[in-house]
Amino acid sequence: MLLEERTRYPKTLHLWKRFENPPVMRGVLDRNKLSAPEFRAIDNWYVTEKLDGSNIRVVLRQVRTGVWGIDFFTREGTDQNIVWPGAKEFLTGTFTLPRIFEAVDVVKLEKDTVVVLYGEIFGPNIHGGGTYSPTVDYALFDVRIDDWWLEPKAVEKMAQQMGIRYVPVISENWELHEVITFLEAPDITSKISPDHEMEGVVCRSNPMMLFRGSKNPIQFKLKFKEMKKTLEWEEK
Repeated sequence: MLLEERTRYPKTLHLWKRFENPPVMRGVLDRNKLSAPEFRAIDNWYVTEKLDGSNIRVVLRQVRTGVWGIDFFTREGTDQNIVWPGAKEFLTGTFTLPRIFEAVDVVKLEKDTVVVLYGEIFGPNIHGGGTYSPTVDYALFDVRIDDWWLEPKAVEKMAQQMGIRYVPVISENWELHEVITFLEAPDITSKISPDHEMEGVVCRSNPMMLFRGSKNPIQFKLKFKEMKKTLEWEEK
């Protein structure tokens, strides 16, 4: 399997399924139907801000014995898709081998191990994240070592060790009704930039658990605009 395909981030489900009747109800969520049965069984959620940028993954691997290399990929493409002004220069200047080695002890890794850092790049002219920052920036939100996902606290520590951002944490231990109540509130501002409205949240089971029959963590996303549209539809 190609490295790019092997390291793609798994699709994050919405909390609820959407109604199957577009365009009249496009974007409206059916709050009677969870997207996965596992969501019903989770008592506590680790909640972070969903940033409106572009997904970039940084891949660390041995290109030959004892020699480590770094690859950059967009959501489903190579570094050739990183075309925003200043983005490639920012990434190569930020994710250097010495900096990554501050957080990853490669001496303990097997020769075929692949370390993947997942994050959002944002700034001028980058997708929807231009108003977060006047300059290009990056926030780490996940790390996978081969098939092992690191706990959020470990990912946050790695971000600190590398001197980069970690996605803003909203709560480390919310119940589902607290997440929904938060999304029902209007005009919540981003923790990255108070001039930018928060796009939504990403919630992971705490402690981390995997979907049945899968190697992927149990998590979901929920956006403010979809929640607002759903509430407006329900009031009709």
